[in-house]
Amino acid sequence: MLITARHPDLVLSRDLAALGLDDARLRDACRRGELVRVRRGAYVDAGRWAALGVEGRYRLTVVAAAASCRTQVLVSHVSAAVLHGLPLVGAPPRWVHVLVPPAGGSRHEHGFAKHARDDHDRPDALLLDDVHVTPLDATLVDVCLTEPFVRAVVMTDHALHQGAVTLEALTAEFARRGTGRGSKKVAAVLEFATPLADRLSSPSAVWGSGCSACPIPSCSIRCSTRRGGEWRSSTTGGPGSGRSASPTGASSTPIPR
Repeated sequence: MLITARHPDLVLSRDLAALGLDDARLRDACRRGELVRVRRGAYVDAGRWAALGVEGRYRLTVVAAAASCRTQVLVSHVSAAVLHGLPLVGAPPRWVHVLVPPAGGSRHEHGFAKHARDDHDRPDALLLDDVHVTPLDATLVDVCLTEPFVRAVVMTDHALHQGAVTLEALTAEFARRGTGRGSKKVAAVLEFATPLADRLSSPSAVWGSGCSACPIPSCSIRCSTRRGGEWRSSTTGGPGSGRSASPTGASSTPIPR
């Protein structure tokens, strides 16, 4: 079986084509149950796929999507978060998220959620699993803006607890974008997240019985947050402030930027 050197878990049909071989043998292997088709033109050993959990399968799906593209893509949002090693709560995303130039507009196509942005070719992109991804601070801000509250909090908490990012860096990244759109969503997550938290294993842990007085690290975003069913203006406090956040879900537009 042909395995690519750059992606040892994947078999790519274009690699067979480069060797003058017909990818019909890959389809035959799928019918025999030897391979699983992860994406169009990308396959994985059936035993390997069966051994993977939800995070592992989505991670491999993201890698397969990027590897199958003929041009380089910049993976972003929750797809980049998983490649950064952040925990994925809930069902795996349907799409692989990437940044694209503004000219084409944001759209869903070919299994990708394409976010039209000016920073689609940002020079600080990282290479993870041989895939170009947005840096962690930008990734988490995108997660805060587009993912449900629980998923965003769990990912942000994990990154803070690991010391991979700071609340100040996340605040600065949001401010760098020069827009107030989505500030309520970002502030709600950053107000609730704390570097003192250990990895949360389930959504219920986010607002479990021991979370009524979570110490909140310092953060400079001032905006409205939801309390008691209404939006009130607040500024996140310093450590030991004793404030807690309500588990508000983040609504999604078809393709948020």
